[in-house]
Amino acid sequence: NGDITRNYVFLGFHLPGVLHGDNAALDVLATVLGRGRSSRLVQKVKEEHGVVTSISASSYRFEDVGMFEVTASCDPTHLAMATREFFVELERLRHFGPTAGEMDRARRILLASQAFDLEEGDLDTVFDTGHLSGTAGSQRNV
Repeated sequence: NGDITRNYVFLGFHLPGVLHGDNAALDVLATVLGRGRSSRLVQKVKEEHGVVTSISASSYRFEDVGMFEVTASCDPTHLAMATREFFVELERLRHFGPTAGEMDRARRILLASQAFDLEEGDLDTVFDTGHLSGTAGSQRNV
């Protein structure tokens, strides 16, 4: 019946606004790193190292500014390692790129998300964020 202490980690990075040409790639990055149980961060930081109880990554964009965020929860004794392991995976991804399997998984997840947004009538999300097809005014395949 003791106290349960958790640390909540929020790492945020500035992104360009909604019309920037890198938005589709940033969506793929967030998906590969931290969307779903088979994402890199979940597999490495949560499952393999066991230093977090949850971890995810997302990218958000507004008209003139955006944010890439990683959120996690962990035991206070694992805070430094959890943060370090995020940067290790980010650097590994930067250095070696995503695998073909990760790209296929990201493509399927983002297409499903776009289809859901269309079904729900959330056209602002579909067109403003440029899911998979680039950004407004440009065509870009992922």
